Amino acid sequence: MFRHCCVPKCETQRQDAKFHRFPVRKEICDKWLRNIGSEELLRMDNLVNKAFVCHKHFEKRFVSSSDRLKIGAVPTLFTEFEIISGNPATSSTLENEIPTSSDHTYCLNQHQHDYTYCARLEDVTNVILGMDYMQSTESAITVDVESSTTVTLDIATPVATERATVMTPENPRTSSLNVLECTPQRYGKKRLVRDVKSLTPKCKLLYLAYKKTRRENNFLSRAKKAISFNKEVNFEKLTKNMNPLAKKFLWMQVKLCMKPKKGRRFTMNEKLIGLAIYKQSPKSYRFLQKMFILPSETTLKAMISHLNIGAGINSQIFELIKEQVRHWNEQKKICTIMFDEMALEAAVTYDSKQDKIDGFVHLNEKTRQFADHALVFMLRGAVYKWQQPIAFYFCEGQTKMIDLKAIIKSITAAVTETGLRPIALVSDQGSSFQSAIKDLIEETKGSQLRAGVNVDGTIHLSGNVLSVFYDPPHLIKGMRNNFLSKNVIFEGKIAKWQDIVDVYNMDCRHGESRLMHKLTDEHVIPSKIKKMKVKNCVRVFSKTVVAAMSYTSQFPLYPDGKPVSKTMKDTSKFISFMDDLFDSVNGAERFNKKNVAKPLRQVVTIKSKHHCFWKDAISKLQKIKFVTHDKKEKSVPSLKNWVVSLKSFQRVWKLLSEENNIKIMRPRYFNSDPIENFFGQVRAYNYRNNDPSVYAFKNTFKSLLITRFINFHSESFNCEDDIGQELLSIQTMFNKINNTTLPNNSQGNSMVAPSQFSNWETVHIQARRERLNVHSRAYTVGWVTRKILCKINCETCTENLLTSNGETNVHDWIKAREYISLKKRKLAYPTENAVRSFGYVAKVTNEYLEENAHIDNISMKIKSQIMSEYSFSFLTCESHRDIVLEQFLNISVRLFIFNWCNIINKILKGVDIIRLQRFEPLPSMQNKALCKYKKKLKNKKVNK
Repeated sequence: MFRHCCVPKCETQRQDAKFHRFPVRKEICDKWLRNIGSEELLRMDNLVNKAFVCHKHFEKRFVSSSDRLKIGAVPTLFTEFEIISGNPATSSTLENEIPTSSDHTYCLNQHQHDYTYCARLEDVTNVILGMDYMQSTESAITVDVESSTTVTLDIATPVATERATVMTPENPRTSSLNVLECTPQRYGKKRLVRDVKSLTPKCKLLYLAYKKTRRENNFLSRAKKAISFNKEVNFEKLTKNMNPLAKKFLWMQVKLCMKPKKGRRFTMNEKLIGLAIYKQSPKSYRFLQKMFILPSETTLKAMISHLNIGAGINSQIFELIKEQVRHWNEQKKICTIMFDEMALEAAVTYDSKQDKIDGFVHLNEKTRQFADHALVFMLRGAVYKWQQPIAFYFCEGQTKMIDLKAIIKSITAAVTETGLRPIALVSDQGSSFQSAIKDLIEETKGSQLRAGVNVDGTIHLSGNVLSVFYDPPHLIKGMRNNFLSKNVIFEGKIAKWQDIVDVYNMDCRHGESRLMHKLTDEHVIPSKIKKMKVKNCVRVFSKTVVAAMSYTSQFPLYPDGKPVSKTMKDTSKFISFMDDLFDSVNGAERFNKKNVAKPLRQVVTIKSKHHCFWKDAISKLQKIKFVTHDKKEKSVPSLKNWVVSLKSFQRVWKLLSEENNIKIMRPRYFNSDPIENFFGQVRAYNYRNNDPSVYAFKNTFKSLLITRFINFHSESFNCEDDIGQELLSIQTMFNKINNTTLPNNSQGNSMVAPSQFSNWETVHIQARRERLNVHSRAYTVGWVTRKILCKINCETCTENLLTSNGETNVHDWIKAREYISLKKRKLAYPTENAVRSFGYVAKVTNEYLEENAHIDNISMKIKSQIMSEYSFSFLTCESHRDIVLEQFLNISVRLFIFNWCNIINKILKGVDIIRLQRFEPLPSMQNKALCKYKKKLKNKKVNK
């Protein structure tokens, strides 16, 4: 009914301010009604319970620190002036009517805020008539007025701090209230406990809990003030220059500190901040959770689980990209497609949430081969600075050329459908990459010849003209690695690596101040060079080395008397050319003071020197030859790939400048640095792991995809223990099990004739192994049944799964595991039917995994096959049969899948080789894993 303040002429709505209900005590409620003066409320008492008074009608002294009304609070502020000033108005002639008698002037100094000492006689009379208080003679105040009349007021102590409204005939609730106030005497805070040591232990614990609660209340009070502080301008000024992520983190602490632990709700950005920290180090994240408010690990994992990303083209990713780029301009949509491979550890992992086993080859389709490499595709802006990983595949060794061609075509088509415009393919010099690109170029060449169009070395896919770039850092490393063992014929003259070694040795031995102070043995000495380090390569191919060699070539002898090589100067020219060549494809800035003397290491413009240099460099590269020490010419793929890349730079510049009106081109945007840095982040996520498994790579890719999703404003893009036993060799006992118990043979016991076996020793070995399998299986079934019965309290189900005596031979291993010191048995003794059913589940599961381990929904398919072949008739409880059966199959199948993966991983790592030295043949997947491990050992020996 009353949705607003009941004070007359107050228009405050419920949405605008804080409201208070009328007090329950009748004497205080009557004071509220008299002060408010609402005739409607005075006539109808039943409306009081539904009426409200807004917060602004109460003085500050009636409000506690927690913003609640104190006991005995009365509304006293009604006019606009009273509300603004926070004090009730008094008579304007009050000060002039104070008697000047020296006997009473002391009241001005000692009671400045006690209006009872300076009230007029008629006001005092009205106060006495209108005030509701208890008579008391403990304190009396005498007031002298001009008529020499003495009035004595008896003030009741319980209501000494209350104010009473002075009622006048003109206005029942005057705008200028004359108030009676008696200021109470204040006392200091009394200590609850003065001597803590004298308390009993129980009281001491209660007292400590009391102190802790007080501290928490103080903290909550400060936190509440901090939230209100955020609403002010000062908070914005304080966080104006803060990093956006730091600002969100600070606001998260302030906003959620008042919430209980299970009542906190985090935004998506706050979860992303927590995920980024968690993926860097889970241990550090758990430590930070003790100091700061952060999402729980369960919250972060639940967020990631909603993003279902697997190998191949994922529709979720491309739909998000399509939505993101819809409002971009055409220049921003121009991009390149990069792809590269990363080495992985061969291992299989069961993902119970998605019900599949990870670790197999997955290119165009999933096969039974063990994967040891990941093929990753990434997009990068050719004009604007952005990048995005889009897809990954799993392969064994290098991806085959046929499969790679099909993947490139499908990726290009999917990228084009998003609205992006790919103009180039970027990769390293992998043999399969070169073969696939060459085959795609030949396909385009054939279509161009048939159409009568000039052949330009491009690739036409999905309506896009793609130029081919080979990663320049890989190209210059290829040149250096060939230069180590071969001589170079450059411009008709010979250049030798030995010349660099000689100058380096001279510089190390004889120079007081070295000429090439940045070079070490890892840069120059062939046996110590780290061939995968680009910085070691470009530090040799530099102007400093060129200057040192040119300087040395001026003298016929070294300081030690050794003659200087005649090819020294020619070698310096070749190094200078390689330095300029790499600078021309590595520029990204318009102007840099550090690169004033190297104009080629800047962006490409119409007037830049890149155009002339590239044209001249192509002709020189086509004439360079690598020859061995016995003068045999060798073909080096890096030379041809340099030419292909430089022609692509020329072609792309023409496309950008003439067709898209782009005035600058950054050559560094056409290398593979982003994808190499992405691999580095994968290896460094959670903990350092240079060879992550397929399962680890998939989850890390998903996490990086969330935390790095198309980030354009970043400044840089840098570089349960399984209890199950081994049960795989179950072969003979349960091969032919009917849906019920074992069949009764009416013809008597079927004895096996000796002629049926070629060797009785084999029969004994199989029997001994089967005995061991049954005993170990019974122990595991006991764990499974106890796990089921802990949630079901049913005597029938217990009788179906467990036996009370435990005197069967099946339980020999369980008896051996019992603790002798215990009076009662603690282990579970399953029934023979439960053990037999468990063995059947093990047989079906292992047989299925040997043939179909790479198929999705594997657990569901195994359970459906078992249900169609076995009835589990020993489960006779009608109320819980379905529940018990479902739990029995879920736990058993899951147990055998994890056990199967564990055995395969042991073989792949070489830690289970002794078990494999048995005379019977291994299962197919175990044999395949053993061959994989032997191949890995062979490759290690070759690399050494």
